[in-house]
Amino acid sequence: MNVLRLGGKVIGSALALELMEIFLRAHFLYVTCSRAERSLALVAYSAQPQLVKEHVIREGWFEANEVQIGIPG
Repeated sequence: MNVLRLGGKVIGSALALELMEIFLRAHFLYVTCSRAERSLALVAYSAQPQLVKEHVIREGWFEANEVQIGIPG
């Protein structure tokens, strides 16, 4: 049985697997972004793209002029 210890608590295998998957995705994103030398484009698919844009700007991840909705022309 796969388990994960988090703050001294043992988490069951399904949750441990889900948390590990989230961690690996976040790590992959970090590595990709930190290795970009000239430019980097991130694509987010969403039914509510305006909410995504507002969120990434509010969190300080991007400036408003760095976020485009739709296909750049």
